[in-house]
Amino acid sequence: MKKVNWFIMIVMVISLSFSVSALYISEVEMNPEGTDHGNEWIELYSENEIDLDDYYLENNDEDIHNLSGIFSGYLIIKFPRQWLDNTDEKVMLKKGNEIIDESDVLEDKDNNKKAWSKCDNEWVFIESSEGKENLCNNRTSGNQKEPNNNSGEGESGNNNEESNKNKDEKNEENVVLLTTPTINNKKEKIVLNSPREDEGEQESKTFISKREKLRLGIIFAFLVFTIFLVILLALKKL
Repeated sequence: MKKVNWFIMIVMVISLSFSVSALYISEVEMNPEGTDHGNEWIELYSENEIDLDDYYLENNDEDIHNLSGIFSGYLIIKFPRQWLDNTDEKVMLKKGNEIIDESDVLEDKDNNKKAWSKCDNEWVFIESSEGKENLCNNRTSGNQKEPNNNSGEGESGNNNEESNKNKDEKNEENVVLLTTPTINNKKEKIVLNSPREDEGEQESKTFISKREKLRLGIIFAFLVFTIFLVILLALKKL
């Protein structure tokens, strides 16, 4: 019986831990279109049904917003007044003194439809999806400033590519103008190539004559050597 009770307790602890870990902050809209007053919101997500009576939100100024009710899936929490700062802001989801989840330090200076969304445990600044699954496939960057820099780099990159194309086209025109006369001018080719051919023929002739001289020299030396041997043999016989 004791083993069964321990087993049940372990299962309950594991199930509770999974239910707690399933609850997190999924999206933060700190600078919506229009006025911030009454339009800021935070989105929570839970895979399981959660009772929020003991939970609360805390911002970077240590202001507290108590939560209540039971929900599962996505829950949008709107504030009756401006509760989030546009710079140096952080949101924490707490239960008692325990931090269940927290965001990065966020910044949003533009009144647009973008919000901070959690994608694979990373906070990215993308188009908001209030009450729905985050548009993580459309993410462009992990912060707000990078997309602007990237877009500038893209424009400058496109300008550089266009300028490079123009330069390449000009270079191709120059190459055509420079190479066309030399291709069409057959006389210049004949004049330039004829001395080289003559030099090649002269070199081949001189090379062949040296070989002939070397061969003749070897034959002559062999004849002299044989004659010398014949003389030696004749002297021995005498």
